[in-house]
Amino acid sequence: MNTLPAELSSAPGLCVVLPLHNAAGVTLAVIDGWRETLRTLKIAHEIVVVNDGSTDGTAARLETLTDPAVKVLTHAARLGSGACLRAALAASSYELILHTAADYPYTPGDVAVFLERIDAADERMEGVKASLVAGCRTGRPVPGFWKAVGVVYRSFLRYALGIPTEPLRGWLGFGEHLRSWTAWVVYGVPFLDPNCAFKLYRRSALDRFPVQCDGDKVHVELAAKLTFLTSLIDEVPLTPKPDAVPAVSWRERKSFFRHPIFYPPAGLIPAPQIVAADPVAVEVPAAPDPAGVP
Repeated sequence: MNTLPAELSSAPGLCVVLPLHNAAGVTLAVIDGWRETLRTLKIAHEIVVVNDGSTDGTAARLETLTDPAVKVLTHAARLGSGACLRAALAASSYELILHTAADYPYTPGDVAVFLERIDAADERMEGVKASLVAGCRTGRPVPGFWKAVGVVYRSFLRYALGIPTEPLRGWLGFGEHLRSWTAWVVYGVPFLDPNCAFKLYRRSALDRFPVQCDGDKVHVELAAKLTFLTSLIDEVPLTPKPDAVPAVSWRERKSFFRHPIFYPPAGLIPAPQIVAADPVAVEVPAAPDPAGVP
């Protein structure tokens, strides 16, 4: 496990990373919702908004912002959620990073529970705290057929393989649940909703490896890497919503599967200094006097 030197440790506080693409209609409302919530929580904070290649009026809306706690970054072309997170990390030094989105009506107030959960020590792991708390979208009832299939599937895992699993907390659509099953089997990510864009990270955990995926696959990538590095991760149900989840793209699945990188970015953690040990005086017994040998 790599340890960040003291001078690289992040400042306490929360950074909300908000990628936007052609979201002019909701831009100011979403940002205002986050500003109000963060002020209520009375925590040191900033909102890093990344205009990800928008071609509508998103840029014009962002130009009206005057709050110094809101930073605006711009991509000339659309790069994706992962690229936005990478850019925001370079612009922030806060210890807690909330990666979210504006394409689903997330409730900013849910972050209060996340802050409590990530700060709570796990007694079973000698006081270790979570490196990631992920959200799980809820609110849409599971169809009867798939509910019955889930009962059979969970019973098989529990009694045949000894693997207890949780029932679905809401219906995300067949394709989305297939992706969650794939993320569990292929990458070891145990989340019911791995693509949920409401995740709270510790900056010190993310500094252990680079963010490789530019697109939506970043959510699975980071959870998979933290799982592989035996970090503690958790999943929390979000405020129930009746909205369907937006489509995601895993276009980088092949490249990430073939070459995942688990070491820190170059230059982040200094190379170890080789210090010569102090010479140890060794007393060598004197050779016997030949004259004394019979």
